[in-house]
Amino acid sequence: KTFSGTPKNADGGRVQTVNIRLTDGHTFVDANFNITVTAFNDAPVIQNAAPALADEAALYTYTISATDSDNASFTYSSDAKPTWLTASNANRTFSGTPTNADAASNPHSLRVFVSDGSKSDTATFSIVVTDIQSERPVFTTNAPTTERTEMVVIRT
Repeated sequence: KTFSGTPKNADGGRVQTVNIRLTDGHTFVDANFNITVTAFNDAPVIQNAAPALADEAALYTYTISATDSDNASFTYSSDAKPTWLTASNANRTFSGTPTNADAASNPHSLRVFVSDGSKSDTATFSIVVTDIQSERPVFTTNAPTTERTEMVVIRT
């Protein structure tokens, strides 16, 4: 007789004892053995997207959320981000304040990594900086700066 099955991820790291009894109807024989399911490391999964819009001259913050069925701890990093963003692995955040010049060079790419030490997940996002504080036009003129006086003589 053949016994088969597929362990679930939750079975990893557990030992299962199997008891088998064979009989011919009069006598029986017992056999016992253990099956050890080796735990499999699952990759972390990034759960949320970075906000797609950032307002010029306003603080932009993206806090990464990731899960892993192994309940592993993560490290967060980036190899492509706008110069105005700063990464904080401890807080799982990317934050910064874009300028008017950043609004002129849209869009900005942010690629983030989440790793459990052996497996990782990657996500790439596009961020558009909204030009909130448009540069106000400056009025200039080349009008003459001298005064002109005319004299009118009336004869009677």
